[in-house]
Amino acid sequence: MRWFFIILLCLTTSLYTTSAQETTWSVYLYNNNDKTLLRIGSDGTQSTITLDLPTDVYISTWEMAFSPDGQTLAYCTSDWTQATEMGVPSLLTVIDLTTNTLRFQQDLGLTQGCRAAGFSNDNQLLAYATVNYFPDQPGADIETPAWELVLLDSQTGDRVDQFGNNSPQLLVMDELLRDFPIMPEIRDFTTDSLVFLAIPWGIGGVPQVDAYRWHFGTDGNFTRESYWGAFGADKLTDTDEMVWLEYDPARPSGNPGGPIASFNIVQYLAPDGSEQVIYANGEWVIVDSRFVNHGQQIAIMLLESFDPEANEELTVQHTQWILLDRDGTITELGTYTTFTELVSAPAGLVILESAYTQEDFQPPIRYTLKYYVAGGFIDLWTQESDNIAASWQIAYVTPSDTMPDLPPFAPLN
Repeated sequence: MRWFFIILLCLTTSLYTTSAQETTWSVYLYNNNDKTLLRIGSDGTQSTITLDLPTDVYISTWEMAFSPDGQTLAYCTSDWTQATEMGVPSLLTVIDLTTNTLRFQQDLGLTQGCRAAGFSNDNQLLAYATVNYFPDQPGADIETPAWELVLLDSQTGDRVDQFGNNSPQLLVMDELLRDFPIMPEIRDFTTDSLVFLAIPWGIGGVPQVDAYRWHFGTDGNFTRESYWGAFGADKLTDTDEMVWLEYDPARPSGNPGGPIASFNIVQYLAPDGSEQVIYANGEWVIVDSRFVNHGQQIAIMLLESFDPEANEELTVQHTQWILLDRDGTITELGTYTTFTELVSAPAGLVILESAYTQEDFQPPIRYTLKYYVAGGFIDLWTQESDNIAASWQIAYVTPSDTMPDLPPFAPLN
């Protein structure tokens, strides 16, 4: 019976890998220097879209959102060349990527910041967020929300629902957060609710924030959400499994050398509701975690511990990506000296790396997109640039479903 189970598991895994490789999927990279989107297909095809942005208006992937099916792009722009004491002219733009045509635009008026926050998992709803004014801002219309999250029909742009810091349902939120501008960040967006992180606007990064679920409709309410506000939180919706980072003072930990906690464990919420430690590292600092490869593995990012004795010389803190299998097996993906970005992909994951080609950290810079599948890397795209200001980011990767009947992750002994 045991051998039959092993053979069946291997066969199922093989079918998932083969199916993902035979089905074309895509990655969108965004260059915020020349404002281009580069679509890279798993079949090797490439196409470029240049966003119609004013000369002095720039955005990053943080201000944009793709629908899960990859057919719609929304982004929010703020024209700081036209800034006034009351705010910055802001605009929401939605593009149909199947035809590369404008679907609709909405003038958001003067804001202190905006973002296209996300699409629902059925592609039908679009949310955008704005910070409209700061506390005690002269001339601000305090009858309007200081910050708000708005829900639109993604096809027509019609408003479906909205709330702001002055909404009565928000009494569940701490008064300090209601009064201080936040830029909601969406983490889970279904047809009838979404989870957002209450991230304070304009004060820099914070290790942990409050998370709330907004239930849509006339009787909509807000409930606090556990786990989502933790650093490095990720979820498999199909199984309700979650992972996040914590600092355990009883364990050794590395020194980040900066304004983040010395996270040394990965916590895991199992399907039965139990919380378990599944990974620990006392030498390097854990800085990120996410499910990959149809939920079969967790990718974990590590930061080399800061050495205060090396202050006299310019040193680089390396980063490292590893894979944690459900049986506890660890695979090292690579150690890096420059920027990397990792996202789950069908049957594996993709990594975007920027690396200096010379030892003195001078251009050209080489950007490489690699696909990790079946235990090895495949180069999907590479580019060298003499422009040190150039910046590529992963904007979208075709989502993949969760492999059925997965065993829970093994707890750490």
